[in-house]
This record gives sequence, C-alpha cells and structure tokens, in this order.
Amino acid sequence: MDAINGRSVARSESGALQTIRQADKASTLNTQLPIAQSDSSDEQLSSLAKKLSAAAELAAQRDSRLSRQELADLAARIMDRLGGLSYSLAKDFYDSQLPDTHDEEWRERARQANDFAKGRGENPFKGLPREQLSLIVHDESGAFTVSERRAALMEKTDQHNQWAHSIIGKMNAEYQLTGRTDQGLREILDFYN
Repeated sequence: MDAINGRSVARSESGALQTIRQADKASTLNTQLPIAQSDSSDEQLSSLAKKLSAAAELAAQRDSRLSRQELADLAARIMDRLGGLSYSLAKDFYDSQLPDTHDEEWRERARQANDFAKGRGENPFKGLPREQLSLIVHDESGAFTVSERRAALMEKTDQHNQWAHSIIGKMNAEYQLTGRTDQGLREILDFYN
C-alpha cells in the first residue's frame, strides 16, 4: 500500500513540476515580444529600466481592477511560487532557468540571480529601491525569472530588516530621553504611507 501511495505522490509531484514548467514557459513566451520591442527613443534605456516600466504599467492595471481580497490572494500565490511548496518542487529548474532572448543584459542578470539562489554570487538587485523591488517580485508577466524575483524579494526583505533595526534603535533612544516614542511612531507611519 505504501508503494502505491509513494508512486501516486511521485506522479503528482512530477505532474505538478511539469505544470509549473509549462506555465512558466508559457508566461515567458506570452510576454517576450512586448518587452523586447523598442523604438529609437528607448534605445538609451537599459533592459532593466524597460522591464520595470512595463511592470509598473501592468501593476497599475492589475491594482485598478482587482479588489483588496483578490490582491491578497494573488500575493499569497506569488509568495508560494517564490518560496513555498511550488518553488521547492521545481527549485532545480528555477535555479537554472535562463530567458530565451538575445538580450545579453537580461541573460547575465538571470545568471547572476541563479548563482545567488545557489549561494555562489551577489544579489543582482542589491541597492535597488523598494518600489522597484516590489515591481519585480509581483510581476507575473514572465519579464523576470523566478530566481530574479526571489533575489528581489530577498533584497527587499534585507532592506526592510535594516530599516526596522534602525527605527527600533531610534525609538529606544527617544524613549530613554523623553519617556515617549512619538517621533519614532511618526516615522513608522510615514514609512508605510
């Protein structure tokens, strides 16, 4: 009985992995043309800048048509894909995925993200602003590989942790001086606004 259950689990994991790979390939193919197109005024922009601009437009469209609950559900699916069971089942595939493009800047960034995912390199998005990191993490168009999106998520998390550590230090110092944390609370509200 265990052998039958084991085969059934292996088949379902294999089927899940195949479905993930097909969906990932389809999303990359479906969006490759609009991202790759450029006119003469865009020639000066980097590949990353073009992708971020397209991601911002898609995010604005998505955010305007989805409810808060639908956005929360989407975020949960994205987090699962980037770090949950969906990712774990296809980790080797995602950690070796390279875009099918002639854009060498994009291929190199994807290679760097793969190396970072394997613990062999620096995060290609180190120092990018939070807003841009969020665009990469939540972009479902296929403009970024899973390793790129995970690298952006890790950088965003690192930046948030540094900010949280800093604000806690400020609030502790403020409390020691005044017995209150009003300024620190204002900074927190400003940050989230």
